[in-house]
Amino acid sequence: MRKKKPIILPEVVFTGIADKGQCVGKSQTGQVVFATGAVPGDVADVLVYKKRKEYYLGVVKHIHSFSSHRREPFCAHFGACGGCKWQHFDYQAQMQQKEDVVRQSLTRIGKVAVGEWLPILGAPQSTEYRNKLEFAFSSKRWLAPHELGTGVSNIQDVIGFHPAGGFDKVIDIQHCWLQPEPSNKIRNLARSIGARQGLRFYDTMAQQGFLRNLMLRTTTLGQTMALMSFGYDDQEKISAFLSALLEGAPEITTLIYCVNTKLNDTVFDLEMRTVYGPGYVEEALGGVRFRIGPKSFFQTNSRQAETLYSVARFCRTSGK
Repeated sequence: MRKKKPIILPEVVFTGIADKGQCVGKSQTGQVVFATGAVPGDVADVLVYKKRKEYYLGVVKHIHSFSSHRREPFCAHFGACGGCKWQHFDYQAQMQQKEDVVRQSLTRIGKVAVGEWLPILGAPQSTEYRNKLEFAFSSKRWLAPHELGTGVSNIQDVIGFHPAGGFDKVIDIQHCWLQPEPSNKIRNLARSIGARQGLRFYDTMAQQGFLRNLMLRTTTLGQTMALMSFGYDDQEKISAFLSALLEGAPEITTLIYCVNTKLNDTVFDLEMRTVYGPGYVEEALGGVRFRIGPKSFFQTNSRQAETLYSVARFCRTSGK
């Protein structure tokens, strides 16, 4: 059977953002195109991987002219890791685009008559703003496109994030810009301890391995929670690993672990075992102190959460 010739849409003009890090634009013949790898203002050729009646889905293959709002990504993992979608897009321009998405959703799609529009309140920090991150251990490293077909093995003990669509592999993260220290220190320490102690990193496909997940919570009060998830219960190994982790990272104010033998990574139905500290961390927002446990929900951007609560409180007291 003959292969279908790939569809290349030349010089698509991108004008806005869409869902899941995609950019939306129009081809020279007026077709609506959603593609990854572009920012509003780019003019680029797009390789189509899915054709719908009203639009095309694709990836950028070549950029003819770059948007004035493009920025150089500061993270070495950007593009592979899905944690950040718009590092290459100016933050002020991002806010303008997101405000337009909200306006279009309410007025054009929802047919809602809006009396007054208030501007988006931007975050004071665009890096190190998250108070919670979850990392996965894996015995299989995700290979970058330039490594494919070169003979490089993906059998490697790593800790980091799953790439989009790659649940069985993990991108080995050296430095993540989403969470403040000691996040990077603890994650990299956990990798080195696991290697030094000869512990088996988790294999998702085989559902086997000892080191499975690491969740870190940090607060503006300087408190840090580390929650380790192990693939099976071996008290000798657990004790040795956690002792080494605590010794190497005294910034940890509470250390917790659980044993997860399930097919999924969720921990909400698992028993939490505290080995050091109170079993929670505390955060202070707007004069209120919060106690956050390993299963607690809390807004992941603490400073923006404080802004959100302040606006909600103002609206309630002012009657707006």
